[in-house]
Amino acid sequence: MFTRVTKIYTIFRSSQPLNIYFIGTQTLPDAIRLPPLPDGVVFYIWTMLISAIIGAISFLPSVALNIALALGAPLGMYAMNGRHRVVPKEVRRAFIVPIIMQFVSLWFLLTAGNVLPEALSQLLPRIITTIFAFFFSLYMTFYMATVLFSTSRKEKMVMGFFAIVTTICYWATAFGTLNYD
Repeated sequence: MFTRVTKIYTIFRSSQPLNIYFIGTQTLPDAIRLPPLPDGVVFYIWTMLISAIIGAISFLPSVALNIALALGAPLGMYAMNGRHRVVPKEVRRAFIVPIIMQFVSLWFLLTAGNVLPEALSQLLPRIITTIFAFFFSLYMTFYMATVLFSTSRKEKMVMGFFAIVTTICYWATAFGTLNYD
């Protein structure tokens, strides 16, 4: 009897890597047996993966809005309490740091959720990724609060939905990085 086994990716929990395999059809001796996955691991993997992907997708409108505002697009009613229709040139430079921080935040979310390839996920130790996952979850909580308490109705209605979904996904991914063993 021959079976095909394809390694999908490796999840690092504490110091022991957990290799995830897909069983299909390829030549492999029957004597090689894969260890069974512990109960709940498959659910845990998909929860982390899906949460990270949804969080990244729902955060993209915020990143795109900040880039557009920094470039001078007339979308000011969706940011900064709707104070300016077009953000003044003096204020546009202030969007550079949040844009960089948002891309770093997305990288840590996708790393914590095991979405990125192994080579990118192993650039930093797992504990650093966990710490930054919680840091950016807290950052997203404050971002959500500022959006929901905005005086601009358009900012609340449009960006508020994305902020809520993103914050929930960031927290779910951050708590998923903890090792309860």
